[in-house]
Amino acid sequence: DDDLIIANLTLENNGDSTVPLPEFTGKLTFNDKIEKDASVSDNNKLIAISPGAKTELQLVGRVPYTFEIDKVNLVLQQKETGSTETLDLVEFTHSGEFTQIQSVKGNIGFKISDVGSRSDVKVRNIFTYKGQGADVLGAQLMITNEEKRTTQMQQLAGYFEKSDGTVYPATFQKLSEKLSPGGVAVVYATSTVPKGVESSDVRLVIGKALLEQSSSGAGNNLDEVLAGYVAPYSVILPEEKERQNGLQDIDIKPFELSINRIATEIYFASSLLKFNFDYTLTQDLLAKADYKDQKIVIELKDQNEQSVFSKELSLSGTDETALKVGTNSMELSWTDDKFVMKIQTLKDYELNVYHEIQPGYKKLLATQKLPWLVNRTLVN
Repeated sequence: DDDLIIANLTLENNGDSTVPLPEFTGKLTFNDKIEKDASVSDNNKLIAISPGAKTELQLVGRVPYTFEIDKVNLVLQQKETGSTETLDLVEFTHSGEFTQIQSVKGNIGFKISDVGSRSDVKVRNIFTYKGQGADVLGAQLMITNEEKRTTQMQQLAGYFEKSDGTVYPATFQKLSEKLSPGGVAVVYATSTVPKGVESSDVRLVIGKALLEQSSSGAGNNLDEVLAGYVAPYSVILPEEKERQNGLQDIDIKPFELSINRIATEIYFASSLLKFNFDYTLTQDLLAKADYKDQKIVIELKDQNEQSVFSKELSLSGTDETALKVGTNSMELSWTDDKFVMKIQTLKDYELNVYHEIQPGYKKLLATQKLPWLVNRTLVN
């Protein structure tokens, strides 16, 4: 609902000895009349600054997005040790246009240079997950750890923006696992959008998440609440991939799925349709992802399109509906009295593989037309 006013500051130690990182705060005055408190964000994991070293800080305030700003006065303040008093250090004044958010291509991406969180961020794919009354836009991000030690992924925040300025807030996945040096986090940024919003008409604005402490009300516990972002980039998204024809090497990063053999059978007496298939699932062990709520949907759609059978398969777990890494077999079944009565007229069906990002929203990844009631190897 608000706009963030962000000042990027560089702090340099010009002395001959290491100094502790000061505790900063600040305030913003808009149009010489409206004063707002500002917070200082330091994403570097530093407690001191060496002689000649620099660190980046962001001073952040917020205003209603309808507020017209002609002039900004920024005062950087330092908290006195052991006191609630603050000391004004320096004042900056800005008028005119604000700096535009830097634009980058998704496959080039951008770097996060904060010490302890150094990483490379790219947008690999954009997907439209179709739903009943709305769709979900999903951008697939690849975040590579460029630290020399295992570290937690930098939390991100942002929004999708159409060319006409319409903004759709994005939800970014958080990864609980730490990344090893050179490891990659596969993260989805998603937003629910009206039907008809084309992925070719949107960009993804990404920044480092700005977190604020807020009381939860239960025992006055303090929780971290997402307040916005700093150091943003406007990412030009790649073209959305079309579904592939064929069921080999289906890309579900960090997995790859191939269906190697299929067989369909109908048991007339019990009105039962069985679908057996062999598959190979491989996993990139250096890539980490939160896929516990994501599903692979296997769909058999008869050519008359009136008979459709589907099952959701998880990418984690050990139950019968979980796909497992390696080469395996699985059997799915459905009961349908009306369908088995058509056994003499059955010809072809489409075998479809979907990626479901959240319940009710899925993207068709791969398809292949096959005849009913055959046992067939699909590997070339």
